[in-house]
Amino acid sequence: MATTLPKGEPVVTTRTPSSTGIVGQMSAAPFSRRRLLAGGGILAASGALAACGSGTTRVPPASAPTDDPWVSPRTAVIRGVRVPTADWGTAVIDGVRVAVADWVIAENRRPGTLDWILGGYPPAGQHLEGFASATSVATGGKVDLMVNCTDTSYRIEAYRMGFYQGYGGRLIAKSPTLKGVVQPPAKVDATHGTVECPWNVSWTANLRGWPPGMYLFRLISASNWQQWIPFVVRQVNESTSAYVLMSAVTTYQAYNAWGGWSLYKDESGAASKRASIVSFDRPYLQSWEQGAADFFGNEFPVLYDMERHGLDLDYWTDIDLHLRGELLKNHQSLWSTGHDEYWSSEMRDHATVATKAGTNLAFLGANAIYRKIRLAPSSFGAARTEICYKSTADPVTASNPAASTVEWGSPPVNMPACELTGSTYISISADDDLTITDPQGWFWKGAGVREGQHLSKVVQGEYNRYIPGQSGPSSVQLFGHSPVTKQGSWSDITYITRPSGGGVLSTGMASWVYKMSNSSTIPAPMVPDPIPGITPILLRSMLNLYGLFGTGPASATQPAQSNWKNYYR
Repeated sequence: MATTLPKGEPVVTTRTPSSTGIVGQMSAAPFSRRRLLAGGGILAASGALAACGSGTTRVPPASAPTDDPWVSPRTAVIRGVRVPTADWGTAVIDGVRVAVADWVIAENRRPGTLDWILGGYPPAGQHLEGFASATSVATGGKVDLMVNCTDTSYRIEAYRMGFYQGYGGRLIAKSPTLKGVVQPPAKVDATHGTVECPWNVSWTANLRGWPPGMYLFRLISASNWQQWIPFVVRQVNESTSAYVLMSAVTTYQAYNAWGGWSLYKDESGAASKRASIVSFDRPYLQSWEQGAADFFGNEFPVLYDMERHGLDLDYWTDIDLHLRGELLKNHQSLWSTGHDEYWSSEMRDHATVATKAGTNLAFLGANAIYRKIRLAPSSFGAARTEICYKSTADPVTASNPAASTVEWGSPPVNMPACELTGSTYISISADDDLTITDPQGWFWKGAGVREGQHLSKVVQGEYNRYIPGQSGPSSVQLFGHSPVTKQGSWSDITYITRPSGGGVLSTGMASWVYKMSNSSTIPAPMVPDPIPGITPILLRSMLNLYGLFGTGPASATQPAQSNWKNYYR
């Protein structure tokens, strides 16, 4: 039997896994990606194309720091790699039963540090920047880093991000001191706005012994210039973790203007000549969270909270949903964070099949599954090139209309996101209170809220709503129905369930994740302090969501109770 804990760390009780998942019934203003278009970020420094120069030679793989490398408390050796197997169970936290993993609990008991936070940045005309050869690699593998550095030397530190007693990160490995090398110039296809960096490998990180998780590689030069490279270490394909937390790197890349082009503008800054094909084979802009892109504003608060509870986690990027999403049905839930706009057909097909089979989906932002993309390989590997014409000008439209990269809800595709999410994207620039509905429902249980209660300025930025008569399930339960006053519209928290399948919760606001920020240890410019009277309510609702979505198909225990007619008359 699980141990009930009013507060603090969960105590694990084990279960027996199966090949198909869990067996048996388990009891401040928000960060805006649009700041990128105006050149905003932590520090105002711009990326540029690398100058001509020589390459670099491969250096020895990473070595683990002095503490012991990761070994799951209960593991097996699969294809020569030691991986977690039955290191999961249940715990009751504040009255909610959730799925936990003892390796996540043990990992977050290790000493944390704030050393992952960056300081200096390159002066004008100088560069320290890089990218990884893959957005994710399974534990035990390797990843190459390509770094362009005009300083004399630099080093690389790998931080696993999580809770760590409030410090948010732990040093896992570091490189030797590496010679600064100016990489070859980027290749630019001005017809499609594609910028690719044919750079040489600067360092290879050997991931054996690295715990699964979301990572930041920290680059530090001799002159203390600094930059991040985001990266994910996922579990091997045999994983049956209850929760899959997904980083939306296709949306990162859509907004990435390194080299002058993004899916939003060209080298002159004009939206009329935006790129139609962008590449992962380039850094993220220094001016965009110093290379971390959307990680801190739209993903880190969820990661921090999930690891704070010791949840049974695996970690993907949306490239993993594209390439190996057939494995999603082996998990209880998929967690899409603050901004997850760009989806391929493969991503959507995999999510649809999984939720029909019982996997739950949580969309913790707005504007999800709005733009349709295709992914193609590059010289670095599969799914490294992102194609999105945003119109029927896509050359495949005539021969293969279903593959056209228009908006998902537009002709000739005609598959609006609401068919999967229960929620429709409306617009930007909300700045309104969250209005509580159905406070007796499971989502708000224990939060101490009342019908019509306002949570000040929680609904900000982009937003979604339920539209009566929209395609998709008609049994929609609203847990929030908030007026967007200046636009005469609404932002809704929607919940739907599939018959004998999974549940889908959509928060309907881009600001939800950012308002979850819950560390008073990490400096506020990086992660804002919790908001009294608001953050605890949101975190309680998230705990309820972890409980429902981590313990089996939501339709079996909490089928949606349609109430939208109480609010749309």
